[in-house]
Amino acid sequence: MELQLIENNLPKTEFSLPEYPSFIEGNSVPMPLQEMRSQHIIPVFTKDNEPTISHQDFIQILGETTEEVIGLPLSPVDIRVSHPVKGRIPSARHKPAAALLPHEKTLYYERCAFLYRIPSVTREIDGHPIQLTVGGVKAYNLDNLNRTGGSPQVFKVFIGFQVKICSNLCVFTDGYKDQIKTGSIRKLSDQIAQLVHDFDEEAQYRELASLMDGGISPCEFTFLVGRCRIYQNLAYKAKKALPAMLLSDSQINHVVKMYAGMGNESLSLPPLSHWDLYNLFTNAVKSTYIDAFLARNANSLDFVNHLRGSRDSWFLN
Repeated sequence: MELQLIENNLPKTEFSLPEYPSFIEGNSVPMPLQEMRSQHIIPVFTKDNEPTISHQDFIQILGETTEEVIGLPLSPVDIRVSHPVKGRIPSARHKPAAALLPHEKTLYYERCAFLYRIPSVTREIDGHPIQLTVGGVKAYNLDNLNRTGGSPQVFKVFIGFQVKICSNLCVFTDGYKDQIKTGSIRKLSDQIAQLVHDFDEEAQYRELASLMDGGISPCEFTFLVGRCRIYQNLAYKAKKALPAMLLSDSQINHVVKMYAGMGNESLSLPPLSHWDLYNLFTNAVKSTYIDAFLARNANSLDFVNHLRGSRDSWFLN
């Protein structure tokens, strides 16, 4: 992959970060937008050295488009990045790594997830505020950069609520575009605008609030955990016959650990509302790599809704 240098002779500058709990963890780190703009290089298409639509471009386009469509101000963007790609300028090619000066180093991140909060759109479920958010994911590992400039790249965009107390995201299938493929900034903006415009905030809030109606017993939870573990090892055809459950074994372990902590050192564990179960799932999903994060988050709601509507589900019996 070839790279295009941008203002790489600038001195290292410290930038501030928004003070929010992380909406995704995994192996990601927080990143100020100002630092990305001034100190990160931009991947290019190898055939003609034309620049890609960078993380910085995508973040700016999504923010500006959303504000234009909804007519409401957004919070500062919250960015998480992972999989750094490091390099050095040609004149420093023989230097030991420890001797490199800041202006001799190059850096960009392969994967980026970000969100804007919409502070004026806040609701409440079970006494906890939830706030409307919009964001996206850009992962260069999903692109073929061995092409010419303007070739399609893959973008993921979502709009949904965030539980403020724990920063869990509530991503819905109809508020999520998993495969926007375009090399045009204008077309990318149009796709974002369509998603934001079509999103039914009231309907999604009612669906989330309805998760407070009904739930599962401790015994059913135990059975669910066992079935989820079996599901991971089923043959392909057997899996296809069941509703998708995308959490990994380690994430199911995380769900169990959080649930056990709800017992307050007692052997008597509480029943779970579907809302509580959903939040256990979305909290566990935070450990997902950036490129698969949104799919697993959206699947969490689909899976809990399956459990609600199918009391004779294979996962509960």
